[in-house]
Amino acid sequence: RMRGLTRNHTLKYSGGALHDLKQPVSFDHNYDPPPEKIEASLSPRQSSLPEQDMSVRHLSRRGEEKKLTRHNSIYNEADLDRVHSEGGMRAKMLPPLVRIQTEPCDMSSLKIPRTRGSYSLSRTDRRELSQPEDDTSDGCSDRSVSPFSNTNLQVGNVFKSASMSNMSVSSSDTGPNSIPVSEARKRSYLVGSVGPTSLLGTQELEKQFPDRTIRIFVGTWNMNGQVPPRHLAEFLLPAHLQYVPDLLVVGTQEVFPEKTEWEIRLQDTLGPSHVLFHSVSLGTLHLSVFIRRDLIWYCSIPEDDCFSTRPGAQFKTKGAVAVGFIIFGTSFMFVNSHLTAHQENVKDRVRDLKKIYAMLNLPKSLPLKRRRDMFDSFDCVFWCGDLNFRLEQTREEIIRDIEDGVSVLESDQLTWLMSEGTVFRGFREHPIHFRPTYKYDPGSDNFDTSTKQRIPSYTDRILYKHHPGTKVKPLHYDSVQGVITSDHKPVWGMFEVVVRPGKDSVPLAGGLFNRQVYLEGLKRRSESLKPIIGKSANVNNMCSIS
Repeated sequence: RMRGLTRNHTLKYSGGALHDLKQPVSFDHNYDPPPEKIEASLSPRQSSLPEQDMSVRHLSRRGEEKKLTRHNSIYNEADLDRVHSEGGMRAKMLPPLVRIQTEPCDMSSLKIPRTRGSYSLSRTDRRELSQPEDDTSDGCSDRSVSPFSNTNLQVGNVFKSASMSNMSVSSSDTGPNSIPVSEARKRSYLVGSVGPTSLLGTQELEKQFPDRTIRIFVGTWNMNGQVPPRHLAEFLLPAHLQYVPDLLVVGTQEVFPEKTEWEIRLQDTLGPSHVLFHSVSLGTLHLSVFIRRDLIWYCSIPEDDCFSTRPGAQFKTKGAVAVGFIIFGTSFMFVNSHLTAHQENVKDRVRDLKKIYAMLNLPKSLPLKRRRDMFDSFDCVFWCGDLNFRLEQTREEIIRDIEDGVSVLESDQLTWLMSEGTVFRGFREHPIHFRPTYKYDPGSDNFDTSTKQRIPSYTDRILYKHHPGTKVKPLHYDSVQGVITSDHKPVWGMFEVVVRPGKDSVPLAGGLFNRQVYLEGLKRRSESLKPIIGKSANVNNMCSIS
């Protein structure tokens, strides 16, 4: 039944399909309906009039029938019967462009192209409307067809405005990174929670690392103070690697004076996928940490420390630099060191390591439990550098064994000291299957042919140590023979480390990275792709894309 409309409730649909042609097109609260409409809209209680007025009501019904017959292309005979059974007002209030149907019809002919003013219902609304409902209020199954939907809707539903229809958003319109409001409203009042809304929790960890495994590249290179190659892909991105590592840590000794230039060249090689998270230097020692661009939000603040084993020297070439930080819930420490040189100074190198053990001060403010052994405070420790340990053989014997493919590591000083527990307790090294990395004639792959005739040795090494609860898997351990600018060959190692969820109580870095190095590296990368046109360049040999 339709309720009577008063002066302040004559609301009309503004779309142009649901209003009477003789009435205003928009919502008009000051519109006065004709007197016959007010009388026709009275409820059954109000329609109990004296018998002398019944003739007037019959005349009005006949007039309505005449009006309906004028639109016989829209209303059928069943509609005329309902005019008498329902007082005539229901058919009169229906819009002239809406057809009353008793059976479902083929909607393919009623589809119209969507425009900016048309909206569709969500999948949930369609699912509810597709289920049959028993309408016992008036004992009929009348349906009205809206041209804005491809589903048979009830008459009451077509009075929903376009703005209300727009409130329901289809699930297909949301992107893969859309966050439900219900999830964003959740809060955990536990400090350091690892719940679903935690930044360092399980949900975010498995989103970044589905297998919870991070791949780490560790490289070391004594640059001999020489300018490095323009492109370093052979060092940082070996051809037999399938994917770019998530974390790249590069330690250099005797780095050439322009350390910022070195960082820019590293950035130029890696490209926009990685950023310089942190770097630290001491004299000619330098350590840089590059991390995948989207992982900078899941790192703690980096902490660094350094120590010189020759504090009185004007140029600090020997000592160590270190960086520590946390990724999700796993703590890492990276150390780069350069120890005392020469074949006979084994005790001096052992003394240098003891000083570094005692003087490096990490962690500082990170929420890690400090232990007696500094390296036990971190879940995973990587130590790289020019450790300067030599081979206890003659030059001729070593070169002959290398040419014959015989291992010479049995006479390696570091291997023997580690087996005795003298240095690097708890550290391990992946098996070596490459040539000695020292000493070469710069610009060639020949061992030292100068008057000094240095003995070839494995001076450049990468060691690692981890807690029993942290899984570390070494994947590769190799040298780069193609880089010939120094008398040392670069050495790199690839590792997989299982990362665990963390707590939001750690001091976050909040997206910290070196913006200047990043932008300059990308600038040089783009400039290297531009063609160089000289005065003698042949323009006809160049191709253009239009």
